[in-house]
Order: sequence, then structure tokens, then C-alpha cells
Amino acid sequence: MNEEWFAELAEVFENNGDTLVLGMVFLVTVMVCFTLANILSRKPSLKKRLNPLAKQHIAHTDSFSLMEDHQTYFWNNFIAELQKRGFPRSAEDISRLKLKMIQAGFTHSAAGQIYYILRIFLAIALPMTFLLISPFLSRSVEVSTLTYIMFFLGLVGMYSPYYWLRYRTFNRQRQILESFPDTLDLFVVCVEAGLGLDAAITRVGTQIGKAHPVLSSELAMVALELRAGRSREDALRNLADRTGVQEVQSLVTLLIQTERLGSSISGSLRVYSSELRLKRMQKAEEKAHMLPVLLSIPLVGFILPTMITVIMLPGMINIIRNITPALKAGAGQ
Repeated sequence: MNEEWFAELAEVFENNGDTLVLGMVFLVTVMVCFTLANILSRKPSLKKRLNPLAKQHIAHTDSFSLMEDHQTYFWNNFIAELQKRGFPRSAEDISRLKLKMIQAGFTHSAAGQIYYILRIFLAIALPMTFLLISPFLSRSVEVSTLTYIMFFLGLVGMYSPYYWLRYRTFNRQRQILESFPDTLDLFVVCVEAGLGLDAAITRVGTQIGKAHPVLSSELAMVALELRAGRSREDALRNLADRTGVQEVQSLVTLLIQTERLGSSISGSLRVYSSELRLKRMQKAEEKAHMLPVLLSIPLVGFILPTMITVIMLPGMINIIRNITPALKAGAGQ
């Protein structure tokens, strides 16, 4: 039984030797890259403590200072890019990632870890999947082509979750922005009817639940924070951070300043609501004015050549029918 198994294993290695070698090289390369990124992005605490001694040493080696500065600048930029697109290293990076996940709608505490695990899994799984199915393709793939395809699939697996997260955040912010003017009108009605701001937040969040679920969930979170004992200013600032929408941030600033100065909340909300609707109308007019320019692209690229062909084709057919017999007669003579 063992001899048969070893024979089958040797046959597999003999038939798919290049493919298996490429797979091992790819795995080793991925592991080396992540190891280097982990080592290079660590905080050099010992290096900071020895910084005065390093400066004294550099003072005696002025001829090599320019080269060392250039290398330091290059590696600092390289590590900055790795930290920006790779794993978070500091508490600030972790909090920034958590805020991005919350703005995308993922409020679970392990959302950031799952996000990075998914990026690593896709960066390894996509090339390996292609590597496993490459022997079963209709035609054999060259080693260089296979390497390029695996590298491209690794990049796709690494960056596709990043761009998907950006798209989800943009889509969520767009939904909040579209539902914000109607919500603000309801705020004005509730405040002018005699409700306080905390009660108005709870009431409006309940009423817009079916029409605008995203903004309703955010207002419900504000109401929960207020009932839990958090101050109104902190709850409103958390709302602005969770949404990431400029209009919501402006409203939060307006409400905080109104509360500090003792102004009328209903009057401030009414003025801001009218300004927001005017701004929304101006954006709609801007898009309407851009429409003729956008329509010119398919007009010139698709419709105009078709119209020219339809108009000129009958004349060209008549010219060919009349000129061809004359050319044949001249050639016969």
C-alpha cells in the first residue's frame, strides 16, 4: 500500500512538477514579504535610545550622510505605504480602521480583524486556486504567463476588499445624505411642536425607520447613548464621526453652538433646513447642466457614425454600381 502511494505521488510530481514548484515559490514569497513588512514596521525603540550615538557617528562620516539620508527617506516612505495599506500597527491606526468599518456599517468589534484576514485569504487563495486548475485548462500555460497571472490575482485578492469597503462606505453616506433633508424637516416639526431635542431624536428615528433605515439606526444609537447617560454633545459628535457626512457634521456643530449660546433650536434648524434644500437643488441643477456634455460622448461615438453610414451608404452603392462596369469595359479594351 505504501509503495503504491509513493508511486502515485512520484507520478504527480513528474506530471505537475513545474506547477508545484511555482506554488511553493509563491507561498515562500508571500511569507517572506509579510515577515519583512512585520519586521520593518516595528517601532525602533532601541534605535531611538541610541539616536545620539548614531548622530555622533554620522558626524564623523560626512561622506556617506547623503546616501544614508536617501535610503532612510526611501524606507520611511515604503513603511508608511505598507502601514497605510497593510496591517495596523499603532493605536491610532487601529482606531482609524475601526472608524472606517463603522462608517461602512460594520459595528462588530472584530470587524477589522476579519477584514484583514479576508484580504490575506483572498491574496493567497485566488492565485493558488488558479494554480490548481491550470493543469486542467484546455491548453497549457507557460511558466512566465502563469507567474504574471498569479501575481495579478494576488493583487486583486489583496485590494478588492479595500475598494469594496470604500464603495460600501460611499453608498452608505449617499443614502444618509439623500435622507437627511426630510429628516431635518421632521426635526423642525417636532421641535416647534414642543418636544425637546432628545425626545425629537427618538421620535424622528422611530418615524423614518421604514423610509430611511440607515439614518434611523444612527439616530437610534444616539438615543441609546443619551439614555445611557452620555452627554448630548458627545452623542452628537459620535453621530458625526459614525456617518462621516459633511452635512451631518455641520448640523452637529450648529446644535452644539446653539445649546451653548442659548439660541432657539427650532429657528436654527429651520434656517439650516432651507439652506440644505437649496444646496441639494443646486447639486441637481449642476448634474442637469452636465447632462448635455455626457450625452455628447455616446452621440459622437455611436450615434453619429451610424447616421453617417445610413446617409452615405446608398450613394456609395450607386457610385460603385456605375463605376464598376466602366472600369471593366476600360480594362477589356
